[in-house]
Amino acid sequence: MTKTTTPVEPTPLASTTPAGRAGISLYRCQMLAYNLVAVAGRLLRGQPHDAPGEHLDDYLRLGWLRWDAEGARLRLTPEGAKVCSSAA
Repeated sequence: MTKTTTPVEPTPLASTTPAGRAGISLYRCQMLAYNLVAVAGRLLRGQPHDAPGEHLDDYLRLGWLRWDAEGARLRLTPEGAKVCSSAA
């Protein structure tokens, strides 16, 4: 009696990374990580409007920024802080 197994399709690498799940290319993700330090500084100074809007959308999708409980301010997440410390 032989047991046959059904081959399992490999999961594409892009869908196993936060960037891939967010639909963001690796190149763009690296560029965003590089610029996150400056964006975090703008957030601390209360100047998020100085960052390009499409960047903010990507930071939110990646989970590096989030809206505070009141939805009034953007905050750096713990994951975003890790990205900042590795990019600096």
